[in-house]
Amino acid sequence: MNRSIFYNKAYNEVLKLLFFCFLMTFSTFFAQVEVGFQPRKSNKAPIPYTNVSNYYLQGDFTMIGNTNLTLANYDSSTNNSNNAMVFVDVDNDNSTVNSSSADLTFPNPACTEIIYAGLYWSGRSETQGNASMSINGRNKNQIKFKKDGSGYTTITANTISSNPEIRYPGTSNGYMFAAYADVTDYIINHGAGTYFAADLALVTGNGGDTGYYGGWGLVVVYKDTSLPWRNITVFDGYAYVPGSTTASYELPVSGFTAVQNGNVRTTIGMMAGEGDVGISGDYFQIRNSANTSWVSLNHSSNTTTNFFNSSINVGNFPKNPNLANNTGLDIAKFDLPNTNNTLIENNQTSTRFKYGTTQDTYIIYSIVFAVDAYVPVVEGYNHGYSFNGSTVTNGGNIVPGQEYGMQLDMYNKGTETINNTKISIPIPYNHYYTGYSIVSGLDITASNSSVTWIPPVGAPLGANSTTTPGGTLEWNIGSLPLHTNINDLLGSLQYRLKVSNDCSLLLTSSCNINPQINGKITGIGSVSQQNLNSEFTNGYGSQACPGPIFGDLNFNIILDQAFIDSCKPKVENNVTHYIVTGYISSNMYPRSDIVSDFPEGTKFFSSIPSSYNQTTNLITGDFPVPLSNNSVNTYYAVVPGMPDGCYLVLDISRTICYDTSALGIGEATQVGITSLTRNTSTWPMSRKSGFIALESNSKGFVITRTTPSSIAVPQEGMMIFDTSDNSLKIYSDGSWKKFDKPTCP
Repeated sequence: MNRSIFYNKAYNEVLKLLFFCFLMTFSTFFAQVEVGFQPRKSNKAPIPYTNVSNYYLQGDFTMIGNTNLTLANYDSSTNNSNNAMVFVDVDNDNSTVNSSSADLTFPNPACTEIIYAGLYWSGRSETQGNASMSINGRNKNQIKFKKDGSGYTTITANTISSNPEIRYPGTSNGYMFAAYADVTDYIINHGAGTYFAADLALVTGNGGDTGYYGGWGLVVVYKDTSLPWRNITVFDGYAYVPGSTTASYELPVSGFTAVQNGNVRTTIGMMAGEGDVGISGDYFQIRNSANTSWVSLNHSSNTTTNFFNSSINVGNFPKNPNLANNTGLDIAKFDLPNTNNTLIENNQTSTRFKYGTTQDTYIIYSIVFAVDAYVPVVEGYNHGYSFNGSTVTNGGNIVPGQEYGMQLDMYNKGTETINNTKISIPIPYNHYYTGYSIVSGLDITASNSSVTWIPPVGAPLGANSTTTPGGTLEWNIGSLPLHTNINDLLGSLQYRLKVSNDCSLLLTSSCNINPQINGKITGIGSVSQQNLNSEFTNGYGSQACPGPIFGDLNFNIILDQAFIDSCKPKVENNVTHYIVTGYISSNMYPRSDIVSDFPEGTKFFSSIPSSYNQTTNLITGDFPVPLSNNSVNTYYAVVPGMPDGCYLVLDISRTICYDTSALGIGEATQVGITSLTRNTSTWPMSRKSGFIALESNSKGFVITRTTPSSIAVPQEGMMIFDTSDNSLKIYSDGSWKKFDKPTCP
């Protein structure tokens, strides 16, 4: 009997376990994450934000969007399910069938730099059968987009392996599609203003129990130095939650570091489709900072039990139409209730979200998470200092051969000491580093820091900065202490640069020759253990836009005509020209005669190179010359340290040599000899020569050319073409001398 009771209890526990597993499987099945949520990277974002997963910056993000489909009989509390839907069309453009608009605004436009922009659009256009990518001639993976005052641009969704993002179900997921395109370049170029989105692949009419919907949204990450530091991550994917079920799914978020002390402001943004205003049961939650419970979230336009309710709640921006009920489209941006840091605490680096439903069906395709972040703050103020009687300034002019002085002032404006502090300053490929000095501050001196010049990749062994342009200057500081007064100057590095006077570097480069002086400061926070990776500052903002200005110092190299005329070999039309005479015994140009005109380590190619490390079409020996007169062979040179894609241009041409006109006066001789001299050249040698003309009735004369096997009595200055070795020779100082250098003098 006891054994039987034990067996039943065990059996009951097994049933409980099986039931729990069934619930977990059931939940996972119905909270289908068809496309996993991943941080969205952008190759269009400016450096240093190109392809980053998390945007660490002083700034924030904003969201706008609108619906392109609404109820035929609009009511703020009516669902789109089992109701007739009609297009929204507000652009006064007869070429579009649906359109809506929303205004992109920023709190401080004068201080705003757009970093990233992602455009999303979503809808439901079918109820049964196999879904099509094209609806009445409009493609689900395309949308028309414009700023007011411009014409529409057709935006096509990003692709992965030729498949458009994010998801376009065939027969599943309630036929709800979601699309994404990176429009960073478009928004950077057009800035704030009214934006229209049109011609989504939508349909009108009654969409049944689920209903039809459709609209668009835009996420913009921007920089503003008047705002606090934030860590912003844009996630997207495709999570489908069906209605009339109990389902949930967790989304982990990591990669941020909340501020070290004080309140942690946390903001979330979201886009979803098909949440109904009148169907409750859907929720969105966050795990509390103590990791003991889930906290249900809401904003001013929804509730904790009806989170996805067709509302657009992103701030008070103008939009057309301006509806409370957007019939299936949710866009929200709101701060989390993080009083006393109960949701996100100081120094926290990860969190979890959970979303689910008991009734409503919906999809989520975009989630943005932003938290006030701590980053080590070290400022390196880079500016010119007085050297040789002048001081360079941002945007100023410099000339070939000019040496000028730069100064880097170091400040620790964070909240902790920085360890392993190192500064790296890339030297432009057309500049030479000429020296440095350390100006002692409150902490940094010449005795506790070191400066080293590192040659560019490809420079020969033993290269020095006097003869090798480019390279990198490294200043190793070590510990950068924290002072009570963050404006204390800890120390300065004065370093000197010299503009090359190499004509090839300055006149034949395919890239901008004007230097952009900047550098990187790296290290690690002694308390936070956060990595420091900051560029130099070049000034400070105005009262309206306070804070340091990060970026390059730019100078303009001025090349006057006198410099251009002095180039040897000659440079014309941004090409260095080497010329060979029409009669040479070899079809190769000596390598040494060209290499000596370029910096050591320069590589030469017979086609446009992609980088210094390219191995194809590399010229390793002498240079082939053209086989016929008036022909040109073009070559390309890459100097060590040159950016990828940059190169110098040179060519070798075969031609007949001509010099300036000969000037002279007639001398009275028996044969009418004229003495000719050149004012600027001795080639060919000035010689007295003449001919005897035998006049006939026609006043003409005949010169007979002979080809003797030898010259019995050669005369000084006599020139011949020797057929025995196919060379041009001149008799000078008692012997025949060959014109054996394959260039014009």
